[in-house]
Amino acid sequence: MQISLKTRLALFSSLIAIALTILASLGSQFLAFRDLQALLEQQQSSQVKLVAEQLDTKFEDRSEMLRRVVAELQGKFPSSPSHANAILHSLPLPLAFDNLFFIDPKGNVDYSTAPLGAQRLNVSDRAYFQEALRTRDVVISDPVYSRSSHTPMVYMVAPVIAADGRVVGMLGGALNLLKPNFLGRIAHHRIGVTGYYCLVSSGPRALYVMHRDTAQLGKAAHLTGENCGEQMQPSRYEFLAPNAALVSRYILQSTGWELVAVVPANEAYAPLRAMHTRMKTIAIVVAAIAGVAAWLATWYLLAPLSRLRDVVQRSHEDDAAYESLVLQRNDEIGEVGREFASLMSQLNLQNDALRRSEAELRAGELRMRNIADHLPSLVAYLDRNERYVFNNHAYEREFGRPAAELRGMHIRDLLGEEAYQRLQPYLRRAFAGEEISFETSELVQGGGMLWTEALYQPEWNADHTEVVGIHILVRDITAEKAEVERLDALTQLDHLTGIANRKGFDRRLAVAVDDANLARIPFALLYLDLDHFKTVNDTYGHACGDALLQTFSMQILGCIRKTDTVARLGGDEFAIVIDGINHPEQVTRVARDILEATRMPFVFGTQIIPMGVSIGIALSQPEHNTVDDIKARADAALYRAKQNGRHQFAVDGDASTAA
Repeated sequence: MQISLKTRLALFSSLIAIALTILASLGSQFLAFRDLQALLEQQQSSQVKLVAEQLDTKFEDRSEMLRRVVAELQGKFPSSPSHANAILHSLPLPLAFDNLFFIDPKGNVDYSTAPLGAQRLNVSDRAYFQEALRTRDVVISDPVYSRSSHTPMVYMVAPVIAADGRVVGMLGGALNLLKPNFLGRIAHHRIGVTGYYCLVSSGPRALYVMHRDTAQLGKAAHLTGENCGEQMQPSRYEFLAPNAALVSRYILQSTGWELVAVVPANEAYAPLRAMHTRMKTIAIVVAAIAGVAAWLATWYLLAPLSRLRDVVQRSHEDDAAYESLVLQRNDEIGEVGREFASLMSQLNLQNDALRRSEAELRAGELRMRNIADHLPSLVAYLDRNERYVFNNHAYEREFGRPAAELRGMHIRDLLGEEAYQRLQPYLRRAFAGEEISFETSELVQGGGMLWTEALYQPEWNADHTEVVGIHILVRDITAEKAEVERLDALTQLDHLTGIANRKGFDRRLAVAVDDANLARIPFALLYLDLDHFKTVNDTYGHACGDALLQTFSMQILGCIRKTDTVARLGGDEFAIVIDGINHPEQVTRVARDILEATRMPFVFGTQIIPMGVSIGIALSQPEHNTVDDIKARADAALYRAKQNGRHQFAVDGDASTAA
């Protein structure tokens, strides 16, 4: 279903109003969350600081107690258990600690207000004992498990120093983390209703000093960012639905321990949750009102546009529909209406001109089609996919198929795969933008040759960046080819004797040389000169000389094969090319036959004229033959034959001659 622009704009405006209302609500909730979170953190941090300062005070008081007692001992270590018990029970220290004990310089616990058990205890490996020996001051231990009671404890020890500076022992106090001393009460102290505390030791290995879960006492804790074991997984939109607990931390000055307070999110942000509920209700109501108002306003403002649309739709069938438009509006829609009316008026004028042009174009196309159809040549147009778009009637006559059936057919399907493969290189060049002209030939029924000339003219797109098709013109040039060959053959014949002239001889000799070099087909070249021909011309006239040349030509033709070539090079000079020879004697036999044929005198009218001929023979080499070389050798053999008395032949490379 198609939704109108007016409906889409009204819907879009409503959605924007609703979205802005929601964004404003979300922004208010975010700011409220941020302000409330800062206030709660400030209040909770103040409370944690107060509790931490109280703990510092308690540790400092007990440290000062230990220092005063050690000072009163004046460096004397108890000499007996009764003496030690008297000292321990006479001091106010038991009220501050769960039990008291003395440690000798070797770390043995000699006296304690708590039972020691049968096995003597040694604490020399404890970190607090070693630290007290080093600092000679009160040391507060990290939580450790007692070796006698196996309960988590915190020990505070102070060294007893003799007058000579020696440590003669230590006085220590123990705080049982499972008893309700000032540390144990931290586990049950509440911050708010459900909030709680925990205490984490410092140093390279953080431990829980106090935790509401007694099983965690003395267990490993996070060195930084400790949350009392609470899983902190804030949501992506924490300000909408707070999920992370509110955590505050403070470092004790006396021990370096960290006091951590945790208030669950449900309690910490309870006021914010109630406010969120009220704001959601308000946001929904405001968004609904804003959306409806935006929808109605947009619908009202765009009503003229709907009327303009109706006019535009009717203009498809009614060119004068624009005349019903109200053009007096002074807003954008009025401007569009006036522009549309002006456009339609101009368009009507242009359509009239276009219809006249289309009629003229169709008439012109029909004339061009008639011209192309009356041409004997094949005229066609191929698109980029090598499919026919246009074919003239010559295609129907040539292939016996209607031109309409050929349109859309691939050139391969019409011509066949073999012909297509022959033409493909030319097609590729034409589609690359090159104008191609070439000739082809094929054997037709009856043994004749059909010659055609093809012209491929590429057609470019409007900006001349791509070839979009090819114009094809194919015409039969068989008759032209035959006439050219006939004329070419005439240029290679001697007009007097009817045999080949020098041009024909040069072509035939070049072919024989190539065959000898490439195909190893041996051949022979014979140069012939009529003896005393100039005397015949001077004595009996040129008519007699011409008759003699014609007679001599016929005699040579009678002595050679039809595949051999005889040529008149000029005057009385002749040449013979004999190819495919199997033995030199085959050539000398031809020379003897010619000598024998010319022994009889030539009769011209009443004149009897003796004849004679000198012959020079050159045989081709197995390889590396050249035209100039074999001509030179045949000419040299001819010269030697003349020197040895005429009317004989000489073979190149053979010193003898034969008559």
